[in-house]
Amino acid sequence: MLWKWPGSSGWSKIRTPSSSGIFGSRKERTSGMSRTWKVGIVKDTSKPMLGLHATHTAFRGLPDVEVVGHVDSNPGDIERKLRFTQAKRHYLTLQDMLDNESPDIVVLCSRHPYDHLEQIRAVVEKGCHIYCEKPICVTLPEADEIVGLAEKHGIKIALAHYSRYDLGFLTMKKMVEAGEIGDPVTVHGRGKNDHRGGGEDLIVLGTHILDLETFFFGAPEYVFADVATDGRPIVKTDRTETVEPVGPAAGDEVFACFRFPGGVRGIFES
Repeated sequence: MLWKWPGSSGWSKIRTPSSSGIFGSRKERTSGMSRTWKVGIVKDTSKPMLGLHATHTAFRGLPDVEVVGHVDSNPGDIERKLRFTQAKRHYLTLQDMLDNESPDIVVLCSRHPYDHLEQIRAVVEKGCHIYCEKPICVTLPEADEIVGLAEKHGIKIALAHYSRYDLGFLTMKKMVEAGEIGDPVTVHGRGKNDHRGGGEDLIVLGTHILDLETFFFGAPEYVFADVATDGRPIVKTDRTETVEPVGPAAGDEVFACFRFPGGVRGIFES
């Protein structure tokens, strides 16, 4: 769930596209129809990034999937790259891959959210679903545009919050749902608490933690937060660029509280 900036009418919800069902409609998935899904990978190694998350391997080896193209403006060592992703062909640009392969799904691997909006605009015009590295974008207006594009073109956009598929977290979710640990009251998540502590930590790791809390307990009903820098509440002029180019942020300290359905309260702290 995304939230618009508060105006005269206060906070207002925006309906967001579900990441479930990225492999087509429920009718397609339950009617016994079989098809091969064509996947394109966009991983530009000409741009140095910290801590790549292997999103380019997300569809490798899956049944009923063919990785048809690998986009990389850096042609160096391309044969090894193709073997690693099991992609059939290499392309220098995203548009060439879209025009020649007509993929069903495109994987956007850049950790830099400044890259995503332009790529998403191009991909949705071809009617492709998207699996995108987080964070998806830099600003709320960009998020609104992306939601609108998904709804307009009838496609699914899933963020690479892959902790949802970790065996440990899946086991935890089953235990919570089965009541094996009692009634949850509070869930507490912490960031990396390193040199990126505060706003940047919220972007880098916090999105994973908040997604897990939503995975366990549902979409939050409300949120409030205390964000500070140098021990005082942040002001507009505290906005700064991050160490890694993941978008503007503010604060060296974040304490956020959430209320989930059923009265469960969540906390994120960095």
